[in-house]
Amino acid sequence: MLREIVPVKAPKTTLLSTDLRELKDTKTFYRAACNEGLPVSNYLQPWWLDVVCGGENNWDVCLCTKSDDTIEGVLVYFKTKLKGLVSAIIMPPLTPNCGVYFYIQDAEKLKRHSLLTAKKRILDTLISQLPSVRIYAQNFHHTLTDWQPFFWKDFKSTVHYTYFLENIFDKNNIFNNFKGSVRTAIGKAQKNIEIHECEETEVFYALCEKSFIRNSEKIPLTLSLFEKLDAQLAIRFKRRMYVAYDKNGHNHAAIYIVYDVDSAHYLLGGSDPELRNSGAVPLVLWHAIQEAGKAGKSVFDFEGSMIENVEFAFRNFGAQQKPFFRITKTKTNFMEALSQFFPNYR
Repeated sequence: MLREIVPVKAPKTTLLSTDLRELKDTKTFYRAACNEGLPVSNYLQPWWLDVVCGGENNWDVCLCTKSDDTIEGVLVYFKTKLKGLVSAIIMPPLTPNCGVYFYIQDAEKLKRHSLLTAKKRILDTLISQLPSVRIYAQNFHHTLTDWQPFFWKDFKSTVHYTYFLENIFDKNNIFNNFKGSVRTAIGKAQKNIEIHECEETEVFYALCEKSFIRNSEKIPLTLSLFEKLDAQLAIRFKRRMYVAYDKNGHNHAAIYIVYDVDSAHYLLGGSDPELRNSGAVPLVLWHAIQEAGKAGKSVFDFEGSMIENVEFAFRNFGAQQKPFFRITKTKTNFMEALSQFFPNYR
C-alpha cells in the first residue's frame, strides 16, 4: 500500500539542470535513483517498464526535484503510436496504474494547505514535462485524490474503482467477511481441489487463454511478453503463481500475484470454462490471500475492474472499494471518437 514517505536522496552521478524540460538524461537519473533504492512501486520500476513497454525507448519519466537533487515527484508514461499513426500516452500492458507518486519530506507535519500547495507545485512541474500527443489516458493510483492541476490544464477524468483487503494477516476476520456463497464454494472446493505453486508459465498462460476464448476474445498479451515479465519478477522474488487442480490432474484455475513492499496484487487469472463450477477460483484466491499474509503483506489488491461481473466477484470477497482517477486528454472531438476503437485507451 503506497503512502507519503521520506524522500530518498537521488544519486549524484547525473546533475539535474534547473529546467527539467531541457534535461536530456532524466531517465538515466531516474534509473540510477531506482537502483539505489528509490521506493517506487513495481509498476514504476525501470525493469518493469522496459518489459511491458517493449524496450527502454518506449517509456519516459517526468521528475520534480529540489535544489539538492532530492526527488519530490515522479510521473512515468508509455508513449506509442496507435495503429502506427496516432501519437498517444496510454497504459502499458499488464500495468494497472502508472501516474504520479509524491515524496514530500515530513508530509505528516505539514498543515493541510501547505501539503496541498506542495502537491500542486509538484504536479504542475510534472505535467509541464509531458510531451504533446493526440491521445493521453493514464490510470492513477488511488492515493492521488486531487486531480485539479490536470483539470486546470484541460484534462478530463473519470472515476474507476479497485477493491482491496487490509490486515490480511487476520485471516479469520477476512474469511468471515466473505459473502456466504463464497465461503460455501471454498468449502466445497476444498474437498476435491488442491493448490500448488506453479513455475510453468505455459500452464498458466493456457488457462488464461481459455478464459478469453470462452468470451470470444483474444488474450491481450503474448506468451513471450508474459514470460519476460515473469522472469524479471521471479529473480526479484516478487511473484507467486498458483494453480488449482483436482485429483485427476485437471487444472481448474490459476492466478498470478505480484508482491510489492507491503502489498500483494492480483495481476492475472484464468480458469477452464468447463470446470468453472468447482469453486476453484475462490479457493485459489483465498489461498493467495493467506500466503500473502504469511509473507508479511498487509494488503491484498484485486486491482479492480469496471466489468460488471468481475466487480461483482471482487465485491463478494468483502473487499473495500477504493476510487481512482483515469485522466485523459484528446486534441479534437474527432480524436475523442477515434479513441473508442482502441481497447487500451478505454
